Amino acid sequence: MHQGEQESVTQLDQEGQPRATRPRRTRIIAAASVAAVLVLGGSGGVAYAQWSSGQNAAVAAALSDQDQALRAFQAASDEAREVLAAAEGKVADDQVRRGLADMLGDAPEDSSPVGDTAGSRAEQAAGLRDAAAALRSATAAIAAQTEVVTAAQASWELEQATAGYDDAVTALTAARDAGAGVLAGSEGKVADNAVRQTLTDAIDAGNALLTAPAPAEVDDLTAAAASIADATTALTAATTATTDAQSAWQAEQDRIAAEQAAAAAAQAARSASPSGKSSSTGKSSTGKSSSSGRTSGGSKSGGISSGSSGGGTAPASGGGSTWSGGWDTGNSDTVTRCMDTVGNVWSC
Repeated sequence: MHQGEQESVTQLDQEGQPRATRPRRTRIIAAASVAAVLVLGGSGGVAYAQWSSGQNAAVAAALSDQDQALRAFQAASDEAREVLAAAEGKVADDQVRRGLADMLGDAPEDSSPVGDTAGSRAEQAAGLRDAAAALRSATAAIAAQTEVVTAAQASWELEQATAGYDDAVTALTAARDAGAGVLAGSEGKVADNAVRQTLTDAIDAGNALLTAPAPAEVDDLTAAAASIADATTALTAATTATTDAQSAWQAEQDRIAAEQAAAAAAQAARSASPSGKSSSTGKSSTGKSSSSGRTSGGSKSGGISSGSSGGGTAPASGGGSTWSGGWDTGNSDTVTRCMDTVGNVWSC
């Protein structure tokens, strides 16, 4: 028997006693089996670790995404609150503000995660992703309503600015027309024409503003309305100054006219008074007749004679009641007048 065949059956121990032995092939299979178990166990652990790491990464990514969505939501909410406060009383319909206020009532007050963190890591990641999507949807709705409120406020402000501008234009137009009337009526009727030149300049400045195109923006409308208001104030002041100057001039003209009228009346009174009149009582005339029909003997036609001093009667046409004294005659260049003692005068 060959040695290779025998060692698969029996072997002697050191004492020469036979002992049981396993075939070499059996030992090789066993060793291979152990090695296979060890190899397979190591591969499973690596795969599990990789899977677990992937789950953790998915949760972390979902959490980061949800956090970003929450921060964006809160930023939009903060902006909306500012817009809501600024638009108070500055919108035509306050319903737009109430709609935004209702949305803000649902806004989270901090940046804590809002997703469902219960369940497996895969379930946690899914919950966080759903929360992020909901936040983004709410953010978009708040932003859209904020724009609606902003637009409503802008429309209201533009309407107010336009109305203010129109009112300023109306006031300046009225002031311009009034000033033009005063300017025309005061020509040549002021002591110093500088006041009228000031009014002319103010009217020209007002016309320049009135013919300029109306602005389109709120700030421009507001600035233009302020400039127009200033021009109206200046024009009104110039008109008042010109009116006062004309009134002063007219008062002076009235005073001069009154003085001239008084002087003319005095001159007329002086012209109406008789010239060369004397008042001599108890003296006879020089012997001339006291009527237009005079005689050389001093007798007056009509039966009245001059007589001696101290005697005589008043003529019937003179209207005197009693004669006490002589006739008093006065001679002018063309007419001889006689007057008795009570002031009756007649041609003689």
